[in-house]
Amino acid sequence: MPTRSFMHLSDDKKQKIIDCAFKEFSENSYDKVSIFQIAKEAEISRASLYCYFENKEDIYCFLLRQIAEPFCNQIEKQAKFDIFELSTKLFLYFSDFKYTNKKDFIIKIFENLNPINQKFFFDNIIPEKENLPIVTDDFKYIDEAHLHIILYLLLSNTAISIIKYFTSNMEKNLALENFNKLIEILKFGILKGEQKWLR
Repeated sequence: MPTRSFMHLSDDKKQKIIDCAFKEFSENSYDKVSIFQIAKEAEISRASLYCYFENKEDIYCFLLRQIAEPFCNQIEKQAKFDIFELSTKLFLYFSDFKYTNKKDFIIKIFENLNPINQKFFFDNIIPEKENLPIVTDDFKYIDEAHLHIILYLLLSNTAISIIKYFTSNMEKNLALENFNKLIEILKFGILKGEQKWLR
């Protein structure tokens, strides 16, 4: 997260650094993002940027939380944590960025996802998720290992659906319909009872 030095900058200077960071992360995969390029675009030294953020991951976390803060506020109000509902909320929330200047950044967020960094994603999108009880009463498998697999499948579905929606001329209602069909497939493959989607 930003240091006190960053917080003491003028609003204009802070915004310029943030905008340059968004630009760099929007144009490159995470591995190819350049701290030097962010500093150059922001017209500050690389040393100054390291005075404001610890490293590249620190900047990325900050940008993720900038994007996700309204979503986090929504989720924190939930008494229970239904991961299917969460997946739908993720899709609906991020899909609203399609016609904004953050579109490319959102695409890169989901393109960068893999089984290794999904925890990093959830830790920054839902920082207080450990305080949200996950509803597992109807799950066939509820141990931690299976839960991580389920979360990754749902997150992958969300990522694929967002990228497809953002990179096509598909209407949002159709994108949501297709997304919900995939959720149903995953859901009835996970919950107890009859697998209705196989009919």
